Parts: sequence; C-alpha cells; structure tokens
Amino acid sequence: YIMKEKFRNFQRKVFHEMLKLAEEFSIPVIIHSRGTSVEIAGILTSYNLKRVLFHWFSTPRELLPKLVERGYTDSFFGNISFKIGDEVWITKSGAPLDELEDDSFVLLQNPPLSESSSESPTHIKIYQEFDVSSVIHVHPFYCVLCSMVFQEDFVESRTEGRIFLKKIAFCEGKAGSWELANSVVQSLRRFDTTAVVARGHGLFCIGSSIDDAYLRCVVAENECKLWYHCNLFPP
Repeated sequence: YIMKEKFRNFQRKVFHEMLKLAEEFSIPVIIHSRGTSVEIAGILTSYNLKRVLFHWFSTPRELLPKLVERGYTDSFFGNISFKIGDEVWITKSGAPLDELEDDSFVLLQNPPLSESSSESPTHIKIYQEFDVSSVIHVHPFYCVLCSMVFQEDFVESRTEGRIFLKKIAFCEGKAGSWELANSVVQSLRRFDTTAVVARGHGLFCIGSSIDDAYLRCVVAENECKLWYHCNLFPP
C-alpha cells in the first residue's frame, strides 16, 4: 500500500480500473503485493485475467497453492550457488528460495546433473572464469523491466550503491543455455562489473559470499528502479 492511509481507497479504485483494462485488452498484470497478498487474491477473483505475476509475494505462504491453481505465479524464483572448498553447490531445479533446506542443493557438475538448476551452465561458466564464492540469479522487476525498455549495454550506479556496484550490464541469451552463459561472462568482464541482467529474463550477481552476492542484487534492483523513474520523469 501507499504509505499514507488516507489515499488507500483511491489506490484501490485505480487498481480496479487497471484490472478492468487488463481484462478488456487481455494484457498481463504485474503486481507488487508485499503485505497485501490476501486482499489482492480476493480482488482478482472478480476478473478473468489470464496472466498475472506476483512480484515480492510475502504472506501467507498457504496462499501460494491457490494462486498457482488460478494460473498466477510468484516472481521471486531463481537459483543460488556457493563454493565450499573445491566443491560448488547449487539449488535444485524448482527449489523455492524462501524454503531452502539441506536437500535443496546438489553438487554443480559439468555437464550438469538432471536435477540441477536450469541455469547451471551460467553458474559453471562463471566459476571457471572468475574467483568468486557465490552466484545468485533472481528475477527482480525493475532489472528485467529496464532490460526490456532500454537499449543501453550498461548503466552506472547513481547513489551510494556505487560503493558496492559501479555498473549494471545487460546481455542477450536464451535462458538456461550455454549461449547465455558465455554472454553473461563476457559482460561481467567487458564492463568490469559483478551484476549482469539477461534481457527479459533475470539478474546474475557474483560475490565473495552469498551475503555479498545478495547485497549486489539489492543494489542492482534499486539502481534500475531509480534509472527507470528518472527516464520516465526526466528533470
């Protein structure tokens, strides 16, 4: 919700109008639903929407099966890998990042095991080319949006986030392919960065630890959000 409670009824009204348009013209809906998932799920039952993406779905977890049943999905899927000694472990294909257990990981091998994440090729290539301890791949809304709207090869950080991440690069490649793996590695090296967005797909961040890679994911999303709005409303 908007921070000021007095505007929330107006926000609901606008939301309904947007859903009506989406239903009328059969266009997809992306919803930032943190803290409002129950109410939004109830609202959506009044509309015949074919494609709905929940971005930053938060609570309750029990609501997820109902959303999947209606053909909606949550956007916070991805994969994580980390190095322990000479071994690298990666999340299994389809493992939800908010419910990881010891058995959610599998040894990263080349060629990848069948149960390994579909993005294993990119993880393998990164560890071959860079001295890092963790790789995180997620699908943050503004990173993906900017990759689809703008044509630049990279964007420079504009806030204090530049301390952790000076540039965010963009690349091409089919999800889960060795083509994408090579493209990500080339962009990491070419732009001397630790964050690359595969256009229309998702963000790859590398780091000295899982926490470090996660921090770069957060900074990349914040910077892309700022970049998008600065271009939408130029000074």
